Amino acid sequence: MWKTAGSRRYKMLLHIGENRFVPENAVVAIFPADQISPENDRLIRECAETGRYYPSYSEPKSYVLCEKDGCVYIYAASTAMRTLKERISEQRS
Repeated sequence: MWKTAGSRRYKMLLHIGENRFVPENAVVAIFPADQISPENDRLIRECAETGRYYPSYSEPKSYVLCEKDGCVYIYAASTAMRTLKERISEQRS
């Protein structure tokens, strides 16, 4: 599903917890689960209604917004936003 998007290839995977991974360069935003704005709440509900929301098996600590071929996908992650951002930063260095 996530092998290519247009002409770019996904090289690094971001571990978001619970043995789940997303392509690092598909990540558009990460936001904490305990600070959901009305706009983000609406986006989560819209993605859930259209099959583009992937829930966490446990209580989510953050949400990872990804984009592939113009479609937005949201993953509920069991890993904190700060940890995910640190992982991305480490992969880029």
